[in-house]
Amino acid sequence: PMPVEPRCGTLTVPVPRLPHLLVELAAVSVALTALSYLGLVSGHPLFVSGEAGHRLVDVGTEANIPTWWSATLLSLGAAGCLARGARRDPLDSPGSTGFAWFACAAGLAALSLDELASIHELLFVAGDRLAPGAFAFSWLVIGIPLALALAAGAVLVARRLPRRARALLLGGLAVFLIGAVGLEWLGSELTARDAYGTRLGVAAYHLEELAEMLGAALMCLSPLSGSERARNVAHPTPAGGVP
Repeated sequence: PMPVEPRCGTLTVPVPRLPHLLVELAAVSVALTALSYLGLVSGHPLFVSGEAGHRLVDVGTEANIPTWWSATLLSLGAAGCLARGARRDPLDSPGSTGFAWFACAAGLAALSLDELASIHELLFVAGDRLAPGAFAFSWLVIGIPLALALAAGAVLVARRLPRRARALLLGGLAVFLIGAVGLEWLGSELTARDAYGTRLGVAAYHLEELAEMLGAALMCLSPLSGSERARNVAHPTPAGGVP
C-alpha cells in the first residue's frame, strides 16, 4: 500500500448558514402562534377551551406542542453550548473559556426545564405572601428579580464569548425576557382589569409566547456561530501530495 503521512489539507464542511436556520426556526414559531390565535378567534368547536385542538396548540396552555417546541429550542441551545465548551473551538476568541459556555448551557437547561415543567407557576403562593395584591400574576413578585439576576449574570458570562455568539445569546435572552416577564406583566394588568379574555388579552399572551419562542431560537443558534464557515482540517494525505 502507498505510504501515508499526515498533512494539513483543506476540508470544506457544509453547514447551513445561521440566517437560514433562524428564518426556519422563526417560521415554525410564527406558524404555531398563528394557528393558536386563529383557532381561538375563529370560534371553531375544535378550539373551544378543553377540546382537543385547544389542548394541543393553544400557546396559553401548558404541556402541548408549543411548549414542546420552546423547550426543545432551549434544550438544543444548552446541548450546543455544552458541546462548544467541551471541544474548545479554534474559532472562539482568545478571551472565551469553556466555563462561559458551560454556564450558558446550565442557564438554557434551567429555562428549558421551567418551560416544560412550569416551575415558575409554583411561585404564585410565595408571591402572594411576599406582596399580596401587587400583581394579578403574583409569581412576578419573585419572577422580576430573578429575571434581572439572570440578565446580569448572562451579561457577565457573555463577555467571555465570541462577539457573534454573545450577540445571539444576549439578544435572544432580551427577546425571551420581554415575553416571559414584560408581556406577562401586561397580561397581569389586563387580568386585574378583567380584560385578559378580550381580543387584546388574547393577542397579548400570544405575543408573549411568540417572543419567548423567538428568543429561544436566537439563543439556540448562539453556539453555532462561526460553525457555518468552511474550515481547514488536518487529515491524512498520501506521500507525494496525491489524496
